[in-house]
Amino acid sequence: MGPPVRYFARDGRWDFPDDVMATYQHDNLWLEVMFPITWGGVWEYPYIEAQALIRDARDTFGASKLIWGSDMPNVERFCTYTQCVDYVRRHFPSARKTAACSSAPAAIWTTYVGMAWCISG
Repeated sequence: MGPPVRYFARDGRWDFPDDVMATYQHDNLWLEVMFPITWGGVWEYPYIEAQALIRDARDTFGASKLIWGSDMPNVERFCTYTQCVDYVRRHFPSARKTAACSSAPAAIWTTYVGMAWCISG
């Protein structure tokens, strides 16, 4: 699960208390990039507000700590599956393909925007 924006996001950056930061830095814990399912009813596609938070999480924890999940079919109340993929893949400002996620327990993995996308299939 991703960090709760309502509690920990301030002006496009994450602001974690020390104990939460220590928890998120554990090697066996990943952070899900899941903005459409949690904020799709508030923010509009392509979720511009999420871009700074994704970038800050990547810069703070590293790309290998971030995983993406579609949250299908529930996310369809806010966006299409394609939009759920594209808000990161196509609309992230520094979109570029990089090395694949090597530590993910996923059947298929690819990497976009410097963030490990671990897609189970």
